[in-house]
Amino acid sequence: MPGGPAAGLVGLLLIGGLSTSALAQTPPGDWAWKSVVTQDSVAIRYLFYSHADNVNNGVVLRLDNRGSARIAFRFIALFRSGGAQAEREVSGQLGAGESVTGDSDGLFFIPFADGRSVEQIGVRGLRIRKLPPKH
Repeated sequence: MPGGPAAGLVGLLLIGGLSTSALAQTPPGDWAWKSVVTQDSVAIRYLFYSHADNVNNGVVLRLDNRGSARIAFRFIALFRSGGAQAEREVSGQLGAGESVTGDSDGLFFIPFADGRSVEQIGVRGLRIRKLPPKH
């Protein structure tokens, strides 16, 4: 992906208008995941959890490699609330057709530990690189 300001912010999704209680009750079936961005063969989606730790909002990301090649990925996950922004670096690898999600894959976040709502979720600097097949 070429550099420059236009290439920096890949996806930003406003979630302030969504009902947090409805989202928190949504079971994690495939239909429940909301799209952030799809680039090349990789889709990044999220689930929002109101009171994820009994107080603060939480977000879990899911990455799906819909391609036929193994890939490496790297990006900055962005979370905004009013004028505040939290950033978390995310990187890893996905096999062809593989998905990752949740805390064990470093994809569960409580971006603001002061009770404020997560209003926007985004991705900056998404890099996807094909890897040679494993032997």
